[in-house]
Amino acid sequence: MTLKYRNLLALVCLLLIGAFLFVGCGTNTSTDSNDTTLCLPSDQTGSAQEAVTKATLDAFEGLKVTFEGISPRCGVVLDNSECSEQIRTSVTYKTDKQFYANQETVTVTATLSQQAKNSFTLKNDTMTYEVTNMPAYYSASSTVPTTLIESELHDFVTAEIARMGSTNKLFGIGGQSSSWHYEKVESVTSSKGYLLTVKDTKINSPNTTFYNSLRIVAKCHAYTRENNTSYPGDIYVCFILNDVVVSPNGEISWENNSFDITYTSKLSDNTVANDSVYSLADNYNIQETAKTDWITITPS
Repeated sequence: MTLKYRNLLALVCLLLIGAFLFVGCGTNTSTDSNDTTLCLPSDQTGSAQEAVTKATLDAFEGLKVTFEGISPRCGVVLDNSECSEQIRTSVTYKTDKQFYANQETVTVTATLSQQAKNSFTLKNDTMTYEVTNMPAYYSASSTVPTTLIESELHDFVTAEIARMGSTNKLFGIGGQSSSWHYEKVESVTSSKGYLLTVKDTKINSPNTTFYNSLRIVAKCHAYTRENNTSYPGDIYVCFILNDVVVSPNGEISWENNSFDITYTSKLSDNTVANDSVYSLADNYNIQETAKTDWITITPS
């Protein structure tokens, strides 16, 4: 064989060996982010090439998820104090929104730090939790008994009537001296109830000091005495309960468990409703309650 052909044959052999080595090492084209393989050169004994794989972390193992607040404004508390140190230093969490109502689903997303991504993958990057058994703001659709409200309102009005003799006033209205005063109440009867709930766009407004408010308009038929003469007449009153809440076991409570009497009028129940209810329409959604007989008193 001539020198020319021997050189050509050697060149072909070298090309074949190079192609074999290139195919053996190859390039990892897998799109699976949980498994990264590195090609290592064989050792002198010809052992198989080794694969290096990222470790998997369970970001939700040990994570405590609890809720606080009042539905539909329950917040989520994420506590990773019982997670492993590796998870605490490598993983952050976020929820899909800020506030939730009972029976809503919370989605928690876990994210690896940029540095941790070089060594770890996550078993799951999301987990869902349901909000249950949280106190809830009273709503027009609430079906809980309102017996407590009726009972407390009855006691409140009865006490106001009892104070009439010493204050010369009834629900804030009355004369400044004994020559003009209320002397007798014949009846107190509610005519309408309204539920005000803050609008979503107004929750953080300085003009919204409560989340919800139950406002009960009532007519009080009473007699006044002026210069030894008795006169019959009507007073229209609005009784106010702010931040009415229903507990998980169905009990109702409200701010300070007391009533405010902010608006009174001698004109009509509509006048009181306009002043005490509809004047707040810019910041609150307003619904009339199906119940109207919140109170009926006929003192003896």
